[in-house]
Amino acid sequence: MTAPTRVLLITSNGAGMGHLTRQLSVALAAGARVEATLFSLSVALPVVAAHGIPGEYCPSVERQWMPSRLWHGYLRERIVAAAAETGAEVIAFDGVAPYPGILGARAALRDVPFVWMRRGMWRPGVNAAQLRKAAFFDRIIEPGDLASAADRGPTAGLDDAVPVPPISMLEVVPRLPRRDAATRLGIDADRPTVLVTLGSGRLGAVEAPGAVVLEALLQDPEWQVCVTKPAIAQRTVAIDDPARVRELRGVYPLVRYLDAFDAVVSAAGYNAVHEFLPAALPTVLVPNPATRTDDQVARANTLAAEGLALAAHPEAATDLAAAVSHLSDRSVRSDLTDACGALPQQRRSGGAARSADLLVELARDFAPRRLALAEQPARLDIWWRETAKRILGDRGTEMVRRLLGRSHTGLPHRLPVRVVTSSGEEQFDADPASLLISDEIPEERIRSGGPVEHLMPGSSPEYRSQRRKIVAKYYDVQR
Repeated sequence: MTAPTRVLLITSNGAGMGHLTRQLSVALAAGARVEATLFSLSVALPVVAAHGIPGEYCPSVERQWMPSRLWHGYLRERIVAAAAETGAEVIAFDGVAPYPGILGARAALRDVPFVWMRRGMWRPGVNAAQLRKAAFFDRIIEPGDLASAADRGPTAGLDDAVPVPPISMLEVVPRLPRRDAATRLGIDADRPTVLVTLGSGRLGAVEAPGAVVLEALLQDPEWQVCVTKPAIAQRTVAIDDPARVRELRGVYPLVRYLDAFDAVVSAAGYNAVHEFLPAALPTVLVPNPATRTDDQVARANTLAAEGLALAAHPEAATDLAAAVSHLSDRSVRSDLTDACGALPQQRRSGGAARSADLLVELARDFAPRRLALAEQPARLDIWWRETAKRILGDRGTEMVRRLLGRSHTGLPHRLPVRVVTSSGEEQFDADPASLLISDEIPEERIRSGGPVEHLMPGSSPEYRSQRRKIVAKYYDVQR
């Protein structure tokens, strides 16, 4: 029997759970062929722990536990250490911006192939500079998008990626029968039910459009309404009528419960679209125009034009209310269901299994390569930026960023910390702060607590020692 391929699946932090969910889908689709480990910058990592894929949380630079000039080196060392601990034979990153720390790890791990899972539908003119980093990767995989015909972003004209069908949890998570799903959610299976899921609120407000949606839905006395509250939510839709509206807290993955719903009002993110429409659920798409890269407006408008969904801008309250009200019309719902049901299989799903195939094939056939000429400009750019930061120092770097109109990068120096190994010793406001090192991290600590160093469960003494060295290098550890 062939030994499973050891894969390290890295995800960026993101505003939602899209990157993490796609990587989880790939790991589950691979089955016994792959021994996968998730390495994520997302605070949502604990949410996926129940699916049996081991994972390790790594704080993103946005946590501001260290200056960005140090964080990229920290990320590089964390990835290199995790790759050695897991014996990774292939490393795949899902995100729109490969961090310098990832590229540094690529340079340090020449014997391991690196893959960029690069979703399309970028907003035009956004993030184009990131595409120069493609030269660092041995393969680029592009998940299919139902709205790809409307893609006008910087990836649209490229031929450097291997296209695969859409990636979604529909491939790997069986759906519960309606009555079972409704019982688990605590709702009435015999009443028509609509799901409202407008996102985490980490980018863009959900309160105002959510209020419009609920008001329109509750005009129809038949509707039973469920509103999601993701585990990583920063803003939520206010519920004024709990007798008719039920809040679903931290329900993941939603695909397991889709048969409990008769319609959906959803943000137009990649994962939502490729779960609800292939499942033939009548859907009103409410695109989030505040996303940094994902062109949700183009995706929603295109799918509405194709008759696969309804769409309305979140700030156009009248149009939004009208679109939501259309869901009460059984003929409208039937037309949407039929249109989505007619989608060919290759447009629906299959990308998780195909991506797993590509990772296994690459690990099997990979031959270490010398530094490609195309990598030189990007490597030089990274080297120049890091050198400039070292020369300018903390204050100089912050001054340049302010002159360029960029955001503050966090602490100006290494954070003084006192290392603890039990969450019971937390003293977040103390000086120095408590830095928790543990292989069991409470979700709340990861989401909003003090600094944390998460160790993958069952890690070796050598790995734990290496991680202690990384802590000593990037934090000001107080004895």
